[in-house]
Amino acid sequence: PFENKTKVQFSLSQDNSVRFNVYNLLGKKVFSDEIKGIKGLNTIEFSGEALPSCVYMYNLNEGGNIVTGRMVLSRK
Repeated sequence: PFENKTKVQFSLSQDNSVRFNVYNLLGKKVFSDEIKGIKGLNTIEFSGEALPSCVYMYNLNEGGNIVTGRMVLSRK
């Protein structure tokens, strides 16, 4: 769980653009960004400051290769 910001890490076998999408549990896209990834380890810093506490699903799409994960935004 995170309060305001979190980091998502991913690895690429070559330089490529990656689409980072975040969805709420109803499937509504709440954030989208395209990242210029480099070969090796990459890090995206995601800010959830404008979003309510919830479980969010994200996906990273690199040329049709899709990785999905979840994040828990929890405010105190």
